[in-house]
Amino acid sequence: WLDIELGKSVVLETPRVPVAIAITDPTIANVQSLGAANKIQVQGLAIGSTDLVVQFGPGSPPMIYEVTVHRDLSD
Repeated sequence: WLDIELGKSVVLETPRVPVAIAITDPTIANVQSLGAANKIQVQGLAIGSTDLVVQFGPGSPPMIYEVTVHRDLSD
């Protein structure tokens, strides 16, 4: 589970180099690989939730995250 503030991002470090990365709703969050092959940046674009799927190839189970983007209400 990932909880991201609207307009902010987090960096995930995976145990292996992924062969595929997918986000189910790209209007909620954006993903991209960083310079290191096993680092992924996830940025919150709109309030809501979506799934992030990171696949590692045959024989390795995928990592699946529920991504929630929220507005900071601390003010």
